[in-house]
Amino acid sequence: TTMTTSRDSIGMIGVGRMGGAIAQRLIDCAVPLTRYDLDPDRVGAIAALDADTATSIDDLTTRCRQASRHDVGLVDAPVSGEVDRAANGTLVTMLGGRENAVDAACLIVGTYCADVIRVGPAGADQLAKTTNNLVSIVNTVVVHEALRLADAHGFEPADALRVAALGSGASNAVAPWAWRSEMIAPGAPRPNQSQERPASSSSSSLTSSGASSGM
Repeated sequence: TTMTTSRDSIGMIGVGRMGGAIAQRLIDCAVPLTRYDLDPDRVGAIAALDADTATSIDDLTTRCRQASRHDVGLVDAPVSGEVDRAANGTLVTMLGGRENAVDAACLIVGTYCADVIRVGPAGADQLAKTTNNLVSIVNTVVVHEALRLADAHGFEPADALRVAALGSGASNAVAPWAWRSEMIAPGAPRPNQSQERPASSSSSSLTSSGASSGM
């Protein structure tokens, strides 16, 4: 997902699974939005949203430039978190770029991100994203190895996941599998990633992981 912005409007390129959720969040926050995607079905999927549709990237860029005579600034702003966190405005973003451009971007990304982390010049954000994903992926691999160990010794993997999810092994690599497969006892409170983060290093290091989780 890429966004071009002016003081009065936002142009969003890419409205798939994550981009569509961010678009919905922006609209919920009364932010004027024009969106574009190469796949017309994706645009059509959110056609009911109160947003305009551009016919091309050039069309979208032209509209945003016409809406503002200010200079264009470049900000990299990758995010971490799952789609539901985009919908409720609790993603994490890493901002890279010049200070004045980042200041302006904060007004926008703050609508769908609860944590906005300035990491330096453009490009530094991609390094931050990569290090986060490295931790997340390694944690997921460890979960796989733990389940293989449990299974090899006759311990039900489902029970191993339940123990890890409720014990000190809790992490975002464990929780999605445990709750999605209903391995946790009915009625057990589900962790809220947008609120207080666990003290455990394996938990607090991650923002999301898992086979079908966003990073």
